[in-house]
Amino acid sequence: MADVKIGHMENAPEWYGLPLKEQHFEWSVEKDLYCGCSVDDHIVLDGDFDAVEAELKVRVAEAKKYPKHFQALGVLDYWTPMEYVDKLFDMTKKMAIF
Repeated sequence: MADVKIGHMENAPEWYGLPLKEQHFEWSVEKDLYCGCSVDDHIVLDGDFDAVEAELKVRVAEAKKYPKHFQALGVLDYWTPMEYVDKLFDMTKKMAIF
């Protein structure tokens, strides 16, 4: 198995033929590590909250399967309007377990 550095999952070996996101989850469970994922900051910047909600639903569902997984909101673009950030927080709080 290749030596994989945390934060460099694009270099991860092809486990189970899964896409990168699923590889990340599987690798974290296998190594008993905390892991997380974030939403695409571009869809937040665009204010496309239907797309944000769709992306969050999938990621939160994955996060609930593994107790050491967390949903991050990512590094949002500097120009993201504050009302979009507030809406993102509210949306995430409704879907996730705190």
